[in-house]
Amino acid sequence: MARSRIVIQVLVALLCVLPTVVSAYPFDPEDVPTPRDRLADFSRYLDQLRTDLGIPGMGAAMVYRGRLVYSQGFGYADVERKIESTPHTPFHIASVTKTFAAVAVLQLVEQGKIDLDAPASQYGLALPPAVRVRHLLSHTSQGVPGEQFLYDGMRYGLLGDIVRQVSGQDLEAYWVEHVFVPLGLTRTAFANGKVYAGNDLSMEAVYADVADPYRTTWRGKIEPTHYQGYTGASAGIVASVEDLARYAAALQRNELLKPETQQRMWTAQTNRAGQVLPYGLGWFVQEYAGLRVVYHYGIWDGCSSLLMLVPEAELAFVVLANSERLSSAFDFTGDRRLLSSSFALAFLHRFVLGKGKLAPLEIYASQPELLKQLAKAKAEPAGQPYALELAMQAAAYRRVGRAELAERWYGDFQLSYARRISPVLKKQRVLAAISGVQNDTSRVVTFSLTSRQRVRLLAVGESAAMQMRDYAWLVRTDSAQARTPPPLWEMKFAQTEHAGGADKNRMQQLELSLEAGTYALHYRTDESHAWLQWNDLPPLLDFYGVVVYVANSPVLASKAAP
Repeated sequence: MARSRIVIQVLVALLCVLPTVVSAYPFDPEDVPTPRDRLADFSRYLDQLRTDLGIPGMGAAMVYRGRLVYSQGFGYADVERKIESTPHTPFHIASVTKTFAAVAVLQLVEQGKIDLDAPASQYGLALPPAVRVRHLLSHTSQGVPGEQFLYDGMRYGLLGDIVRQVSGQDLEAYWVEHVFVPLGLTRTAFANGKVYAGNDLSMEAVYADVADPYRTTWRGKIEPTHYQGYTGASAGIVASVEDLARYAAALQRNELLKPETQQRMWTAQTNRAGQVLPYGLGWFVQEYAGLRVVYHYGIWDGCSSLLMLVPEAELAFVVLANSERLSSAFDFTGDRRLLSSSFALAFLHRFVLGKGKLAPLEIYASQPELLKQLAKAKAEPAGQPYALELAMQAAAYRRVGRAELAERWYGDFQLSYARRISPVLKKQRVLAAISGVQNDTSRVVTFSLTSRQRVRLLAVGESAAMQMRDYAWLVRTDSAQARTPPPLWEMKFAQTEHAGGADKNRMQQLELSLEAGTYALHYRTDESHAWLQWNDLPPLLDFYGVVVYVANSPVLASKAAP
């Protein structure tokens, strides 16, 4: 058993009665477990996730209204020697370091030493004049500066040079003096092993206790690896979850930046066309259920991390791990970003959004129990997040090779939320069908008609940027007009409608008159988001592919399921 410590420093009301600004899903103290029970359940869930994802050691902490209310260690900091992870175990935090760099830059902005809108070249950087300091801080310096978000750790790392030039200190020394020591971060140090005056004794202890790094193979085997030694604006801080929680608490209390500066930091950038980008100044920014969530994740050799704050709910959550799986199991760069993370959703759904009369989703329950929960959730507005949590966890498990659980959860999703058209299909006069198509696949079936026939087609696929990525087309193969005849029909985005679930799920139905002859029905998928291999919410239909059936059959799905 992993040694753990649950710290509850506030009264029951502090975790049960959240501000009414939270969302459409407020807590009701009469309808949820006590905080101690809820935190214990949360710990069990986190540990199950850790085990299933093959994470050797992990730490988690939660902050409410500027105070630490929960911290716990899971698994092993050192697998070989069976040294357990605790809330004091230091982990490499990888790109969560970027938030510390943003704080340093913005403190110097408040002092008038840095101008965010000045050319970065003004501070000695060999960059074009159009690249401003703001562009480096928001990952918008590539291409036309300010127009698109392109995550670039190398460019972001140049901010350390700016801090050094205007403050006279290297970035690590600046952090020690202006962040670590003022906040009492005694379990925080640097990946490069440097020790600085003012925090030297605690840093030596950190280096002695830092969690060992591991990698998890596709088959789930945990193997030792090596940390990177870089420390700079992009990565390199080492900290315990409790120290990182203290940092989050200081941000909640505006101890590091003025409130107006912090709001600028946590406001998503907008380009000239008015498009809202996913990043503010050193932080990702995302909305969920009407709430702003600011966060950063990290991943590097032997480590991964997640720090998230919900300013309006006055809550923060930290998770650190000594393998890459805390981040690599989830698609942080996809459409859902933060909401692809089972760890993030577990926190949001249990402590931020609440569930009214619904308890947290018991995703590891038996299939009958889980289906009961989902059936109850469908009848409640507060139960809508269940669908997302189930689909995202299935996607994560598929990504790490746990196909058996992923397919079971996808099946439960289909049973609970999808429109059932497969049974109807069996009663039709089907001429050709391609279904259950998986990733990176090209399939074709042929059929022949002895006379003119009116037929219906139903196709379900995936789109991206208003182009079809998984799609179908129909050609006549006995035509003498061309060696490669043009399609009689091809699935085009403009003719599709939403198929339910993620926005990219598309469907098309149409009726055609076909002459006597031989035809080939084609279906092609790209490398992601296909049958039982979804990377987002699946279509709300229990069919994925294309079918051709005679036109005197009824329309199968006149409208996507809600």
